[in-house]
Amino acid sequence: MKSARLLVLVFAVVLRRPAFAGDLLAAEVKLTPTPEQLQAEKVVDQYGPALLKIPGVNGYGVGADQSGNVIISVHVDAVTPAVESAVPRTLGGFRVQIIQMEPPTLEGRHGSCGAKKKVVARTQH
Repeated sequence: MKSARLLVLVFAVVLRRPAFAGDLLAAEVKLTPTPEQLQAEKVVDQYGPALLKIPGVNGYGVGADQSGNVIISVHVDAVTPAVESAVPRTLGGFRVQIIQMEPPTLEGRHGSCGAKKKVVARTQH
């Protein structure tokens, strides 16, 4: 248990936020993906290689929008009209969200990768 507390403290220092008692419990809980998330992962596995062939696309993944709905995220260097027209609005029934990801830097970190993130909202047609 002492090593788990040390681990939580290390995460608190790295994330630059206070450690809470709940963090210790969260560190010991393993999350199970929902059937919808698993289906989205299958869709990403199927279409991911084709997405990477689109000029400007540098990654993809499964995430959630602000309402908690499962989405497929497509990471791009810059949002351009060409990228917006080439990236599908849906894949396998899941909404696709384009996310502009700048190259990783030492400052201005986002998440653990150090990349700056900008979410681009797209309207449905």
